[in-house]
Amino acid sequence: WNEMMLTRGPSTPEKQDYFNKLRDAVDPSRTDLTAWADLQDLEEGRHVPRQEPVS
Repeated sequence: WNEMMLTRGPSTPEKQDYFNKLRDAVDPSRTDLTAWADLQDLEEGRHVPRQEPVS
């Protein structure tokens, strides 16, 4: 359950657009982020390690 929650990302194109808008407001260079938990950490000022791009 924890792994699912930590890796859960947007599930629809509309949610992906919203996710991208929030992410870009905080740090538009972080296109590597795909999970809501990582976005929340970034918004709250916690360090989020860069991830390899998903191919």
